[in-house]
Amino acid sequence: LSVRGTSSPVLTSDLVISGFDNGRVAAYAIEDGAVVWDVIMELPSGRTAIERLSDVNAAVQVAGGDVYAVGFQGRLGAIALESGQIIWTREMSSYSGLALDAGSIFVADQASELVALSRGSGRELWRKKDLRNRDITAPALFDGSVVVGDFEGYLHWFDAATGDLQARVRAGKARITSQPLVLNDILYVMNDAGRLYAYRARPRK
Repeated sequence: LSVRGTSSPVLTSDLVISGFDNGRVAAYAIEDGAVVWDVIMELPSGRTAIERLSDVNAAVQVAGGDVYAVGFQGRLGAIALESGQIIWTREMSSYSGLALDAGSIFVADQASELVALSRGSGRELWRKKDLRNRDITAPALFDGSVVVGDFEGYLHWFDAATGDLQARVRAGKARITSQPLVLNDILYVMNDAGRLYAYRARPRK
């Protein structure tokens, strides 16, 4: 069984990196497709096929010399880009995805809680439980805020440093499944009814 299959590939200067439905993350040389490294984030375990799901569905994120990946019913971890050595891992389950800023990782976990962790160690910084079971999207970083959509079409803005709620707006009544996209200081979101919305941050006083 698989949740959604292979994650989208991510390109670096000379590697293409992707997660797979067997709990592995691998890097390949762009030039010829040769395997550079291949690591397993979590070995499948459990009695049933559902319990053994360990897909790395969410696209990995690359920052500096590190690769960050998270799996469903698996682990969140940092991997050295050049060698594939695992730097740290912690128990975390997510199928939607993650986002990064200079020092933090933001993850929408399996229970639909938004979690911020330290990029250097994986230590939890803050957690928002008030979105639990709202099937939130992968987070996006926008003007110092973390933004997620949910199954009722709402967008939620949280302060990236503290996790405090900053704003909440409804982008129509349809579910939002896709991760919001930030481009040229504008946040774009498309709901499942096919309507596209664009938001600009208000100047801070």
